[in-house]
Amino acid sequence: MVVERRFGVTALRRSSALIKSAWWRTFGIFVVVEAVQLVPVRILRILWSSMWVEGILLRGLVASVGYAYIAIVLTVYYFDRRCRIEDFDLRHLAEQIRAESAPPPAITAVPSIE
Repeated sequence: MVVERRFGVTALRRSSALIKSAWWRTFGIFVVVEAVQLVPVRILRILWSSMWVEGILLRGLVASVGYAYIAIVLTVYYFDRRCRIEDFDLRHLAEQIRAESAPPPAITAVPSIE
């Protein structure tokens, strides 16, 4: 949504088009990533259940690390799909974003040669 400036139904159609030929692979990645994040959180929740304040803080810390892991994996997978489907170039995207956010060049006087 941020990179392509597509929102709502348009963004969902875009996502559907990106995973059209790799639906089962995408589903498998979601399941594995969720399991990798969920299993440690559940185990640590059981271990820390006797601690009141410390347990809550530690569970929150582990959950936030887990959610960051999920976000990173899914972002990398998104760009992988774009590279495979559209021959997407990250360098081109970085230059495009830099050009959009750069201030307009200042007009300077050209020295005259006499």
